[in-house]
Amino acid sequence: MEPLARVTPRIFAAIDNFAAKNDVRYYLNGICIQRNPAGGIVVVATDGHVFGAIDDPDGWIADGHNELIVARPTKRMVSAIKGKRKMLIPVDRLLIMKNCQVLACGQDVPPFDPMSFFSDASEIIDGKFPDWRRVIPKRSVASESEPEAPPPGEPYFGHTKLGQFVAAAEMLCEGKSGGNACMHTETFGPSLARSCASAARQLSRGVLLA
Repeated sequence: MEPLARVTPRIFAAIDNFAAKNDVRYYLNGICIQRNPAGGIVVVATDGHVFGAIDDPDGWIADGHNELIVARPTKRMVSAIKGKRKMLIPVDRLLIMKNCQVLACGQDVPPFDPMSFFSDASEIIDGKFPDWRRVIPKRSVASESEPEAPPPGEPYFGHTKLGQFVAAAEMLCEGKSGGNACMHTETFGPSLARSCASAARQLSRGVLLA
């Protein structure tokens, strides 16, 4: 069985924080892997209110595919990705198969091979993921034709939404303390903001809608 894609495990688990849960728009209940024209892939998920996107230059998607919507990882898979027990060979890749996800180390291996650390059932979701790039603000300040920018501290967001970015940053950091996970938010008018959760030289980019 040939892999359809390969993803850096912690990136996949970090983006899972933004995926929808039991949404009637079934394609939002998964994680989208897209080919990046600049090389590698982009891993994206959204619940319709907030989204996260992370470049994965070490990832790839099989020829003939520009986009795959993959089922969210199970709790067991996320726990394995966190690596609560030390491995002699570091786990460095998550292989996406048609019917399973394989957490492996060192090389691409088939499911349940001795070199695979953990395998779990999965699926490819048939659907079209939204064009998330359309909602990314392309400027950092309001133009003269827009309403006056809100005072510092606005717009306001529920702590659960900001918590999604913090959880993603902590997943990208190795270790129990969350490393150097931090938040930075830019406002774009009275109802739109971009929040970046940075950690371990990775950048989780997303948009929060008030």
